[in-house]
Amino acid sequence: MAEQNRIKYDWIIIGAGPAGYMAGIYAGKYGQKVLVIEKDELGGVCLNRGCIPSSFYYQTAEFFNKYAGLKEKKIIQGDVNLRYSELLRNKNEVISRLKKGIGYLFRKYNVEYIQAQARIISSHEVSVSMPEGRKVFSCDKVLIAAGSGEYVPDVIRNSRYYTGETVWGMEKLPESLGVIGGGVVGTEIALIFSQFGVKVILFEMAENILPFLDEDVVQPVVKKLKENRVRILTGVGVSAAQDDKDKVRIELKNGGTFDVDELVVSAGRRPELQSMPENDLPALELGFLKVDESYETSRKGIYALGDVINRGKMFAHLASYQAIDLMKKLHGGEKGRKDIPVPYGLFTVPQLAGIGLTEKELRAAGRRYRILKSPLLSTSMGKIADVKNGFLKLILSHEGNEVLGAHVVSEKAVELIALMSFLFDHGLQKDFSMIHRTLFLHPSESEVFSGHILELN
Repeated sequence: MAEQNRIKYDWIIIGAGPAGYMAGIYAGKYGQKVLVIEKDELGGVCLNRGCIPSSFYYQTAEFFNKYAGLKEKKIIQGDVNLRYSELLRNKNEVISRLKKGIGYLFRKYNVEYIQAQARIISSHEVSVSMPEGRKVFSCDKVLIAAGSGEYVPDVIRNSRYYTGETVWGMEKLPESLGVIGGGVVGTEIALIFSQFGVKVILFEMAENILPFLDEDVVQPVVKKLKENRVRILTGVGVSAAQDDKDKVRIELKNGGTFDVDELVVSAGRRPELQSMPENDLPALELGFLKVDESYETSRKGIYALGDVINRGKMFAHLASYQAIDLMKKLHGGEKGRKDIPVPYGLFTVPQLAGIGLTEKELRAAGRRYRILKSPLLSTSMGKIADVKNGFLKLILSHEGNEVLGAHVVSEKAVELIALMSFLFDHGLQKDFSMIHRTLFLHPSESEVFSGHILELN
């Protein structure tokens, strides 16, 4: 029989990833009594096994790329060697420091934290499996911020494999690596490990990797992957994977076979809904929780945000934004927008980033548009950094000056897109002249947005 906890919380938050911990901190900041429950680790997937460790690896891969470029120009000489064990150790230290930062903010705003599996009984009760037995906690409102989990096809499960989360804990570099899935995570993994000298084969079912993006945006990354001797196989499906002594054998539906030292599966993610009540489940939409403008589900008093609601946009930055927006909406702060334009970013070489619509989406909708494109080499810093394949691509309305989409290919694309994200968020993208009237620092890659450079191109 479950023990009833006598404390009543204003909020019980299930999940301690970017959505959950930010919601907890802001609720505590507003004077709410908060309990955060996480079945795994504080910080969730993003901090422990996702964007933070992958970005740490990327920083090292980017250094190797720059070093090779300077060596080719004979500016520097000699070789550098990767000490992979130290990369792992330093990555773990960064994660540890960031987790301590979250813990500090929890203590500062009196947020209680439990590492355990939770299940919602109702909008006012949550059952938690503790080492000493099951406990039931009471609250005014429940927030589901449980994130998402990786999808692993059944045909892979008979072999040993890493996933897009566990690969960052690989204890030693293999000589060869198979990566199933040419989406964001799979492409980043292929680029990073190939930069470390690993022979990579990338398998993708679609006709192109990163199929949601326009081909001209993806092409520079494809070029770099090929320079790193990554074998890219598109339009292929994997029928089986099995261990063969010290190798993993990958069998394709077309009959081809490949042997690799290690296998990574990055085949997409699904929302974590294990905490849902067994009866009277909140309404779903295409497998994700359906919420209103205030992030409330069809069950009054049960709210949701982050990956459990963000179909096609499972981004940590969106989850954090939604968490802050929810708490401000309910506790008198400045309100944000549930339908805010969401920027994307890929930590590849070069980086890819963008916001708004793609040409693919506009063509599918039968909409007319025009393109304004400017190479990074048109800026002084682009020439200094030798950004040969970098460019800014603006997709404009056929008539008028509205920016429908902005896409950047650059060494600093994830930083440069912040300007367009600001314009989209405030509705200023409807007047392209806003960019022309902006003063950009010289020399910098951001000058690619400068009015005179755009006009000259």
